[in-house]
Amino acid sequence: MTSAQVRRSGLVAALVVGILAAGGCSSPPRCPPGASCPGFAPPHVAFIPTINGASFVPRKDGHVPSYRVRPGEHLVMRIAGFGVAGRASSGTGILGDSANGTGVLASSANATALKVSGKTQFSRSGVATVAGTSVAPKNSVKVSLPITGKSMMTALLQKHVAGVYVVAAVPNVTGGYFTIYLNKAVTTSVGPIAWMVTEMP
Repeated sequence: MTSAQVRRSGLVAALVVGILAAGGCSSPPRCPPGASCPGFAPPHVAFIPTINGASFVPRKDGHVPSYRVRPGEHLVMRIAGFGVAGRASSGTGILGDSANGTGVLASSANATALKVSGKTQFSRSGVATVAGTSVAPKNSVKVSLPITGKSMMTALLQKHVAGVYVVAAVPNVTGGYFTIYLNKAVTTSVGPIAWMVTEMP
């Protein structure tokens, strides 16, 4: 059977000890001096891969297999407990990357699809300032950013300025920017105005 014949793959994994990590596990944190810490045993993972309904011999040596998935093919993982667990004392715990698709897809039919504990960062966000002066009053500022017809702009002043507020964030897809408008022209710099751009499904 060639990889081109594979149209749907199922992978059932049972986690016996430790955690399942994509490609391996991070080293455990060092035991503090003078503390009594248990020894670390590497995780033991048993895999039962099935391709096109045919099961293969389970792996019991902790080896993490890899499967080449071509465009139009699907790899399905069904695992009890954590589907994928990544832990790191520093750096990135789990990385999902796709040049032309979805880097990470979170989905749940009846529960929470994505739960975040801690800070979040979005590359398509930032702050802007309406730089008005007494000579040249302004009521808007342009933010250069590649946007699409599905882009949604949100903008909000981060400090109180009496009688001044954001009324709109208007996209210009062709120009590659959006414009944040205040309710009136100002004769001094007004900001920071926090903004974030997300995409409609």
